[in-house]
Amino acid sequence: MTATLLTETPDAMTKLELPGIARPPAVAWRAVALFYVVACAWSWPFFWLRDFHFRWFHSLPGPGFLKTTVIMWGPGIAALVCWRVFRHSCPSRTTITGGRPWRALAFYFVPMAALAIAGIPMYPGAPPVHALVLVLALVGLFNTLGEELGWRGFLQDALASLPQYKRWTLVGAMWCGWHFSNLFVGRDAGHLIAYLAWYPLSCIVLSAVFDTAVTRSRAVLVSVTLHAWVNLLFEFPGTGTRIVFAMAILFWAWMLRYWPQTFDSD
Repeated sequence: MTATLLTETPDAMTKLELPGIARPPAVAWRAVALFYVVACAWSWPFFWLRDFHFRWFHSLPGPGFLKTTVIMWGPGIAALVCWRVFRHSCPSRTTITGGRPWRALAFYFVPMAALAIAGIPMYPGAPPVHALVLVLALVGLFNTLGEELGWRGFLQDALASLPQYKRWTLVGAMWCGWHFSNLFVGRDAGHLIAYLAWYPLSCIVLSAVFDTAVTRSRAVLVSVTLHAWVNLLFEFPGTGTRIVFAMAILFWAWMLRYWPQTFDSD
């Protein structure tokens, strides 16, 4: 048996696979390029209107959260396009719930329920609101799913054959570039340099965290949860938000630690 293995040709040796472990396909760079072009082509005009023509953007008909939905679903729409066009070369290993719907929903909604109990002030000095948090949770779930379906649902799988640090860096850089208006709006040269010193790096660090969590769970809803809380910390930075977030980290770590490692399709 040993001799047989030693005399196998290189081509034959490459076919040897460990049981139960699928080798990720090579990167389909055309699919990655199409994904990014579609994501940016969809979202950039709305970013430009929102950040450089504020009054015009808000004069458009429709509630504000739907305008945000349109922006945030750029990567999701790009993912849907690529799954259709490259359905044979870009199979998806990650699903919305990772085949564990109740566990994935608990990952998102348990901390949100705790935040609803604590309440959040809608603006500095205002009394905390409670029931509205659940509305924000539902809107945030749908909007953030639009981004994460693209970045983690499609792009992370498409780049699965790359070493982790290269995948984190590339996804983080693409994510940062997609938010192009954040880099320039309302900044003079000094502020721009300072912003460029930390913002791209933060995108790469967050990509590493989200990638690791999704690799463990195979659930896009896990990265939706983490992404939504990053947004909450910036938009509602109250004491209650920070306390619940600190408790949620322990809850998420426990859930990921014991997340079943046999995956079913949604």
